Order: sequence, then C-alpha cells, then structure tokens
Amino acid sequence: MRIYLARHGETQWNVERRMQGWGDSALTNLGQSQALRHGKLLSRERVSRIFASDLGRVRQTLALVKEHCEADFRFDANLRECNMGQWEGQRVEDIQQEWQVEYGQWRQDSERFSPPDGESINDMKSRVSKVLSAVKAATESRVAFVTHGITTRVLLDLLIGLTDQQKQQLRVPNGVVHMVEKQENSTHVFHFRDGSDRIEGICTSRD
Repeated sequence: MRIYLARHGETQWNVERRMQGWGDSALTNLGQSQALRHGKLLSRERVSRIFASDLGRVRQTLALVKEHCEADFRFDANLRECNMGQWEGQRVEDIQQEWQVEYGQWRQDSERFSPPDGESINDMKSRVSKVLSAVKAATESRVAFVTHGITTRVLLDLLIGLTDQQKQQLRVPNGVVHMVEKQENSTHVFHFRDGSDRIEGICTSRD
C-alpha cells in the first residue's frame, strides 16, 4: 500500500507568517501552481482515493488537484490542522512577544502543550488516527491525504513512528508530497519536491 501526504498550496497567511489553525486565507499564485503540481503527481502515481481536510485552503487546493487527478475524494473534519486557539490569524513575531511563556512551552513540547484555547499534538493524534485506521482497512492500494503542515507531521508519526531526531529534522513545505510505502515486512518513506522524481527519506529542507 502507498499513502501520499500532500500539504495545501501556499496561502497569504503563510507568506505573512500568521498562524492559521482552523482559520483560513486564500492560496497565493504560487500556492495555486503547487496545487496543480500535486494533482499531476497524484495522477502520475495512480492514486485512486483522496482524504482531505474540510478547511477552505485545502478545498481550494483540491479543486486544482482535481483538474489533473480523477481520484474519488472525501472531506473529513478530523484531518483539520492543529487548532491554534487565540493565536489564529496573529503573526508569529507578535505571538512570541505577547505570549512568551506559552509560546516557549509550545515550541519546546507541542505534543503536550497547546496554544491558549487550542489543542496539542496529542489531542490531534486521537482524531487523525480515526481516519487513518479506516484508510488502512480499505481495499485501495494507493490513497492520498491532502491536509496541512502539522497534520502531515502527525500522519507520518502515526504511520512510521518518527524518532525524536526525525521530528526535529522534518520539514513540510507546501510544495512537498511525502509517500509511505508499506509492504508485508517493511516500510519505506520517500518525498517528492514540486512534482519531481521521488527522493528517499523524509524532507529535511524548506528550500
């Protein structure tokens, strides 16, 4: 079984370095191009079903993905990005100044600590794992998730069990798609950058 993990295309809030969470902003021109490349890649890889977050920026991304990939799709609120609570819509540099203690705790251990009125990574895992369990039980051999940066991290962790070092090194740029290939006795991880040929291992660079 092959499971593909794509992040939505770049958004205006990504450019402005604002926390999005369950909030939303529109795709940029670059984000639209990234979404089209995702669609071409998933079509080339013969993906038959797509599970997607129901947030607006993913819906925009999927609308462009569908121009090239004819896979069946399903939106699921359990695949939303981490809820950033009171930080949503705020610039990261402002959060660092106004919420120094809370931001420091979250950066140091986001698995246990959550933004004010938001959720932690551990909170996310319980909802994301529900969708992943259903996918693993499905008959399709090639499925994809179109979600978010932190959601992708959670999915990778649930699929392969990321080491502490991998968690620190992992990067999830908007133009990168990860692929986990599960065989009977082994699991392999690859990533594609901007629709190029696959590269072995997780992505560790934003460039």
